[in-house]
Amino acid sequence: MKRLYRRYFVLLDTEDYRYGFAEGNPPKGYAKVEVKNDKAVLSVHCQSMKKLDEKNERYRIFLLKVNNINAPINIELGPIEVDDRGTGEAVFEFNSENVKGSKTPIDDFDAIVVFVDKTLNKADIIAPLVGYVHKEKIAWKNAFNKPIVKESSNSFIKEPKKETQQLIFEKKPKQETMDIKLDFKIDKDVNKPDQECKIVNTENTKERVDISMKPTSSYSFEEDSEDVLKYQQESINAQSHPQINHIQYYIESTLKLYPKVNPFEKNLSGYEWWQIYHNQQTIYRAYMPFIAYLEMMNNPHQYHYPHYYPSDYYRLIYMYQHYLFGICYDEQRQAKYFVYAIPGRKMKEEQPFGGNTGFVYWKSCMQTNEEGIGYWMLHIDPMTGLVVEPMEKTMC
Repeated sequence: MKRLYRRYFVLLDTEDYRYGFAEGNPPKGYAKVEVKNDKAVLSVHCQSMKKLDEKNERYRIFLLKVNNINAPINIELGPIEVDDRGTGEAVFEFNSENVKGSKTPIDDFDAIVVFVDKTLNKADIIAPLVGYVHKEKIAWKNAFNKPIVKESSNSFIKEPKKETQQLIFEKKPKQETMDIKLDFKIDKDVNKPDQECKIVNTENTKERVDISMKPTSSYSFEEDSEDVLKYQQESINAQSHPQINHIQYYIESTLKLYPKVNPFEKNLSGYEWWQIYHNQQTIYRAYMPFIAYLEMMNNPHQYHYPHYYPSDYYRLIYMYQHYLFGICYDEQRQAKYFVYAIPGRKMKEEQPFGGNTGFVYWKSCMQTNEEGIGYWMLHIDPMTGLVVEPMEKTMC
């Protein structure tokens, strides 16, 4: 039986001395893995690293499972930034039993790699630092000869359990937090503005997690949104391909910060997906690919206080702790559609706003299971910036 909490460290060995801060000063670092129940946090700390020109190169963190029965697995966690002193730090959170939707637990991985992602030459396999989880060196480069598993062939969403917790609505003046696993029952009146949404743990405690209060983060989402949102809308509304290419490039650059996934057993042709986790910044930023962009289109007031007036978007995203942003490409890799996908089941109670805002197409994660978890999708035409319906509506 696995312990509920465990922590271990992995030393990062120098693999490529060319990426040291200076001659005779090779790169070094370590990684710390903390697991609590089904949540894992991996922290990477580096020093004496060469600072890169990020237009051409960028450091990225990978988890590798080399000794796999079928084929090696490599999962991109995300970038790590290095400052002028050669130090860098990055923290990643994920499900400890299903890392980034790979269906692989964290304990099964063999190596942690600080990889150099080259814009011009993707074929190069360069890693200044490699950490061997089991202390023995392995032929880790073999894992990079396989496609990068930013993707999963099946669903990485757990259906919300209903055993010990329920979703209720009542006013509560004080805000408290606690670290619990979230299970839900859904109230159809979730969108009423005079109600507040919080999670109650009904098992052995009266403590509550309140998600209804106004945000207390120092992050200024109003400043972040105004200029960028105006710029994006002007670019999208401009009827010219150079502008569309520009906004597509901007969105794709933002998406590099998030894991690329494939939650469907059989993906839609031409579609690529990125998983965006629920947190303060991803909820409040009001430009594509973030969800508040849709709130600004439909209800600007609701965007400024998403936790005070939780909409169907926030309710479902909070329930499943993520959503997807997708791009449907044509043969020339030009964006045909920008797509938001919110997790939920094929039922009216989990269709955002009952389909009234454009989430009208549902696709199951499993090809043969129409009763499990899937995604409700909304399509945006890059040329006009308007919501469109290129697929037949899903009836439920």
